[in-house]
Amino acid sequence: MRRSVSALIVAGRRSVPAIGKADVVPADVDLRAAQALAQMEFIAESRPIQVSVETTTLCNSRCTFCAYPKVVRPKTVMTLDLFEKICRDFEALGGGLLGLAPMMSDPLVDPYLLDRVRLVVGSFPKIKLHMFTNLIALARFSDDEVRFMLQSMRHIDVSIGGLEADGYAEMFGVNKFDSVYASLLRLGKFNQSMGSKCRLNLHVRTNKVTATQQSPIMSELLDLGYICVGIATQFSDFGGIVRQEDVPDGITVVKVDRTGETDSCLIAMSYIGIAPDGQVAGCQCFDGRGATTIGNACEDSLADIWASQRAKDFRYSFKNNATPDFCKSCAFYLPHSKTFRDQKLLDFDVSKDCFWEKLN
Repeated sequence: MRRSVSALIVAGRRSVPAIGKADVVPADVDLRAAQALAQMEFIAESRPIQVSVETTTLCNSRCTFCAYPKVVRPKTVMTLDLFEKICRDFEALGGGLLGLAPMMSDPLVDPYLLDRVRLVVGSFPKIKLHMFTNLIALARFSDDEVRFMLQSMRHIDVSIGGLEADGYAEMFGVNKFDSVYASLLRLGKFNQSMGSKCRLNLHVRTNKVTATQQSPIMSELLDLGYICVGIATQFSDFGGIVRQEDVPDGITVVKVDRTGETDSCLIAMSYIGIAPDGQVAGCQCFDGRGATTIGNACEDSLADIWASQRAKDFRYSFKNNATPDFCKSCAFYLPHSKTFRDQKLLDFDVSKDCFWEKLN
């Protein structure tokens, strides 16, 4: 789930209407908001709302706004045995959305990607797969394999560094725009021919906002069924790893003082991320330095990890005035209680719904 700061801010604003002192809030609105909060907190107390699995530490881009080029991690791939164990644990929790979603990598680089998809489709009916990718490696898959992925995924999120070659290279650090553009068209056309059962989300990262909005390529992709989730110009500093001088002009690295926050973080209350070695991160956004590790899926079940005191201490660290240093400047932070009060979450079904889609 590599959501940009811009996207999270938009999600937060949409879900939390501003209410001034002079405004009168109808009693039924306040009651429904309280009911939504109670339901979401009940879910979050018993299980993670979504699970993201990073099956490899390998990435084929060098994004200027990402910590990947600066963080040294062993080059590794999750074993199929561990992945199956994670799926069993998640199925036992009731299933729901499981993302092949990187913290700092790309799932299409994983040599066992199709094996994992086949495993889930064939053995875990309660799990709904989705994927977050830069799409660079899609070209290595055959047409039948791409169709199989589309049939098997609830949605696919594509991150792209603008809609022209020079800007793409400036943002993503590699000259891959032409092949990615071809893969976007290929994926979209296949999806349309299959009835568009897989939702295709486009996340644009660029300093050329107006040009992107007016690009004929954007129109072409929208016609193919892509949904442009947002055009991001602001990004987190990943705990001080990414600096302003690392990114192109027009891109902002955001560093915010969170020391006064007392409401638990939305991400910590909603997600866990699992690294290829089984380390479980209480923050799915980033755990490249082990800063938010709450357990290990090789040793314990996901249910036991989520219920552990270590996990609870992390989830409620803002509330308990014990915020980790890593979180004190995080631009991704959103107060969970304000977002959970959104009435669109009243009918949220953790077994099949995407949290962010319900909010937006």
